[in-house]
Amino acid sequence: MVGDYWAGHLHVHQMKQTEATQFYQGQDDRDDQIDRGDRGQSILEIAAAIGIFSILILSILASLSYFQQQAAMQEESLAVADFQQQLSHTFADGTICTQLLTQPSPATFDSSNATTGNPLAPVIVISNGTISVSTKPSAPALATPGQSISTILPKLKIAATNPFTVRNIVGSSSGSLGVFVANLAVAFDPTTSRLPLTPATTQIVLKTSASGTSQTVTGCLELGGWSAINTTFAVITNYHNACTGADPSTFPAASAGFKIFNCNSACQRYCSNGCAPSVVNCNGYFPGLGFSGGAISEYDSTAGTATCLCIR
Repeated sequence: MVGDYWAGHLHVHQMKQTEATQFYQGQDDRDDQIDRGDRGQSILEIAAAIGIFSILILSILASLSYFQQQAAMQEESLAVADFQQQLSHTFADGTICTQLLTQPSPATFDSSNATTGNPLAPVIVISNGTISVSTKPSAPALATPGQSISTILPKLKIAATNPFTVRNIVGSSSGSLGVFVANLAVAFDPTTSRLPLTPATTQIVLKTSASGTSQTVTGCLELGGWSAINTTFAVITNYHNACTGADPSTFPAASAGFKIFNCNSACQRYCSNGCAPSVVNCNGYFPGLGFSGGAISEYDSTAGTATCLCIR
């Protein structure tokens, strides 16, 4: 009996130990699962943080790249504006324009299509290699093919091939005299710019000797102040058909004054905006020279010539 009692007691004790062992092992397994879950969550959190950080870094880099591009384009725009101002200043008095278009040989063009907005308007390609800032022999260059336009932005350059042209030529001639308004254009090298740059331009006024529609440039007029432009009554009569070559001094005073008024009107239109068929006393469409206004200052009834004083 005693043996059976202790045997049963031992069996119960062993069962309790087994249950305790199983309990602790289960608890350990649960703890391991919790630890593994925590570690999984930590890895996900780290991955998410890395992803967010990467997005922020990419956004910052994109912003920096954008601002760098904007700064570069702004710098380019300033350099072009500075060059444009220098170009206009250089050509204002007509001397550089005259040198450029008459030396070593005078430029020529056909004026058949020298009308406003005409896609077939003549173009002069200037072969002279450099535009200087003045006519002095030692004057520095303003523009040279293939060279930088400014010390502000050395990498921005003038086009290497045919960068200098005279475009949008508009005007007329009568007999051997001609006056034409045009734009001198300087093209940039597109491979050296970030922006799609249009050529820098400045207005010029050409004087020509004419043989029919064949024009030879003899010089350029000053753009500032006023310019005395010699023409013929055959030309300015188109701008006011009552302004003819008859000498006003042969008329009574009232008629002479009225005739001078008509010729002033003709010179005003000739110097500025021109004529159109809808304008009273115009003989049709004839372009003006782009000045702000003008008046007749001299005339020669025998030679049939007149001088219009065109004012900027």
